[in-house]
Amino acid sequence: MEATLQNTDYEEDVLFAALDKGIDDMEAGRLTPHDEAVKIMKQRLRDYVEVQNSGN
Repeated sequence: MEATLQNTDYEEDVLFAALDKGIDDMEAGRLTPHDEAVKIMKQRLRDYVEVQNSGN
């Protein structure tokens, strides 16, 4: 059995806008090295989990 997700036009618009911004940033030289990007994402996840667990 194959799982599928329904895409809406809104979700596609959001995805394409994010991709366009990423491409624009890359072309302008605004890049974050992979290791630093992973550290940022892990910290944001820890912060999110902390907020969720604090009951706020």
